[in-house]
Amino acid sequence: MIRTRTTSLLSTCLAAIALPLGANAATITAADDGLFRTAPSVDSVIAATVAEGIFGDDAESLTQTFQILGADLDLRAIAVEYEYDTNSSAPDPSTVFVTLELFEVADVNATELVVGTTLLTLTGLSFPDQGQDQVEARVNLNSIIPLVANTGTDGYGVRLSGGTNGGSRGFEWVRTGSTDNNVYPNGSAYDNDGEVFGTGGSARDFALALIGVPEPASLTLAVGLLAAGVLGRRQTR
Repeated sequence: MIRTRTTSLLSTCLAAIALPLGANAATITAADDGLFRTAPSVDSVIAATVAEGIFGDDAESLTQTFQILGADLDLRAIAVEYEYDTNSSAPDPSTVFVTLELFEVADVNATELVVGTTLLTLTGLSFPDQGQDQVEARVNLNSIIPLVANTGTDGYGVRLSGGTNGGSRGFEWVRTGSTDNNVYPNGSAYDNDGEVFGTGGSARDFALALIGVPEPASLTLAVGLLAAGVLGRRQTR
């Protein structure tokens, strides 16, 4: 069972993917590889990498929690690894529409998922079938969502739901296996019932990356050159 928490840290305007680009719409980029970061950095958080993901679960209502540690993160994209269930007769995958939600949680490692304030809801997401067993996708937001750094047990969750299309060919979120140990200590995977997905050495994590907006190196260089030019002119006067 999934419970809902009513306290709030931050709120964000919501918009559906089916609408024109506005306050919070998105586009999806899919590829064999290259859309994930290979390791966490100052502008990203990774729950599990594509190299660690080995198995897909039907996304009726799957969640991965995470924390922003250190500095705040200006979220610009959400990357996942997915596949379609090849063991069932299926319609065109374009008829399978997925909902993506981003919300706050009070405890990222709770045994039962407790959903807090919703920060983002994207409905009608269609992930293309690339013909590979497992595919990387990046959901590119057209508006930045500021995520405040966490302390203690609080954090955030990303949920993918609605991917089974009434039991036909399902959209599956790729996760780690039961023998990979807990690859991400600052969050947990939750199954379709909102229960934590394994414990201890058998804990799972879904392949998920939160990608922020880094300071552009070109902008830093331009500012440096401008400052040097101003200083040079002052010295020649």
